[in-house]
Amino acid sequence: MKTKLIYGALAAVGALVIMALGADPAAAGVLAMALGTMEVKDLEALQESLKKGLKDLSDRTGRQLDDTTAELKSRLLDVEQALAHRGGSGYSGPLGGSHKAVSDAVLSAPGFAMVASREVPELRVRLDAKSLHIGMKAAVVSQDALVQSGRTEIIGAAQRRRTLRDLLNVRFTDAGSMEFPKASLTNNAGPQYSSPNRENVAKNESSLSFTLGKADAVTVAHWIPASRQVLADAGMLRAFIDGQLLYGLSIEEEDQIMLGDGSGGSMDGLVNQATAYNRTTSGDNGVDVLRRSVTQVQLADGNPTGILLNPADAEDLALLKDSQGRYLEWNEKLVPIVVSNAITAGTFLTGDFAQACDYWVREDALVRISESHSDFFTKNMIAILAELRAMLTVYRPALLVKGAL
Repeated sequence: MKTKLIYGALAAVGALVIMALGADPAAAGVLAMALGTMEVKDLEALQESLKKGLKDLSDRTGRQLDDTTAELKSRLLDVEQALAHRGGSGYSGPLGGSHKAVSDAVLSAPGFAMVASREVPELRVRLDAKSLHIGMKAAVVSQDALVQSGRTEIIGAAQRRRTLRDLLNVRFTDAGSMEFPKASLTNNAGPQYSSPNRENVAKNESSLSFTLGKADAVTVAHWIPASRQVLADAGMLRAFIDGQLLYGLSIEEEDQIMLGDGSGGSMDGLVNQATAYNRTTSGDNGVDVLRRSVTQVQLADGNPTGILLNPADAEDLALLKDSQGRYLEWNEKLVPIVVSNAITAGTFLTGDFAQACDYWVREDALVRISESHSDFFTKNMIAILAELRAMLTVYRPALLVKGAL
């Protein structure tokens, strides 16, 4: 029984091989009958022969598939090069605007694999004819110059680097003013002792007093007129106007934080509330003065986080030399130098800004547009306004030291 099953299986395999090789089905049947009557040893020999034949068939099929794929790719390259010559350097295809578009369309077509394996003799891929020559067409119908010049974005004035706000604790509030108690401590802490006694003697008494500080939100704003048509026709101009307005706002904001004197609706700025430098020593140069200002803040229990200098003073500091012509470099690891045009040349401000103050934002910078100004409605004009509201609270003036270089 087992032998018959083996014969039957081999007969079926033989028939499949004959059909795979393209022989007539009747011949496959004759072979199957012959296989069923062969001896086992002959069948084993035939089995090895069939294995070798199947391997050869697989190798030939793989090589044919590779050759077919390579041939198709070569033909596609010829087509693309021909199209490129017809369409010029501006040629773009239908699927992404590049020379690869045609080959991508063909290689990704559902029937490509069947053609490559010779299951079907032909492949048709529908391409949009007008898209194949869009580059050439655009060159013909363009109303601009044949060789167009480059065009950058609108170039405005140079913009100051804004660094002051980065030094401060920036907080947000919905209040229009901020009240804060400032404590003043007279520290008389010490051991319980009155010579020669250590017991039954009075302990030292310290005093703590409070004063109420207040800061009001200051509105910083400016506006410019513009025609509605210009803004509607030029989006870049609109963005430029918004950017310039906000930049101007940020510059005035820095000036208020640094130099506001608290009058006329302005902020009470850092310099106005800072403590004067009091460690002047004869013969000190700029590096010496700044180093002593750091010590003054440290003596007030502060940890300086920055020294503000005007660019001209920062240059002078960097170029200072000793008697032998060696540069006296400032130790940035001690306290970083922050360069800003917001501070007056010839002065400095050293501070522990983290502990000394807070910057409160009531309304952050925004841009508003309206035609409800004067006769702008009838003139087709609009007003573009940028504004912010904020306030500065200084809690510990001793941690801010100002002076001259």
